[in-house]
Amino acid sequence: MVKRSVTIDGHKTSVSLENEFWTALKEIAASRGMTFSQLVGTIKREHGSGNLSSSLRLFVLATFRQRSDQRRNGKRKVLVVDDDPLILDMAATMLEDLGCQVERAADGSAALAKIDADRDIEILITDVNMPGLSGFEVAERAKRRRENLHVILLSGREGDGHGLPFIRKPFLEADLTRVMRQTSGLC
Repeated sequence: MVKRSVTIDGHKTSVSLENEFWTALKEIAASRGMTFSQLVGTIKREHGSGNLSSSLRLFVLATFRQRSDQRRNGKRKVLVVDDDPLILDMAATMLEDLGCQVERAADGSAALAKIDADRDIEILITDVNMPGLSGFEVAERAKRRRENLHVILLSGREGDGHGLPFIRKPFLEADLTRVMRQTSGLC
């Protein structure tokens, strides 16, 4: 049991939790783009005036149970990145048809921000030729942040993915399914 001081809405309070729960709360806060104190404050407000340590434990357990259920139900989260809105919508629709949860980004900077904010993203599918950051740069930076992230590249111009799984545009849902099955697994 580890006792720590937490500042909630400007007031310090002491909370005792097992180290695993502290670690999980930090991970959840990061995945939601919140500070640790913001997350604890939100949990305290939602769960009322009960025992804060118990509320935090129940919240962590419920969050991981929900993630597990989503994975068991084939709901892996995929981030699709393309500067062409038609390709972005088409790829997202194909992925949704495959049972994926889909996030979209229109450029590399937005994609990296989403990866930083959402730890549930397991697969990144990105166009190679985009203004700003190229798909190769997005893939490299994303893998530095999260080495277990699966990456698939899309391009109508490039000849290969430089060692990464690659789909040539235009593509069919069958092409996407085949490459995902061979690399990241389906949703």
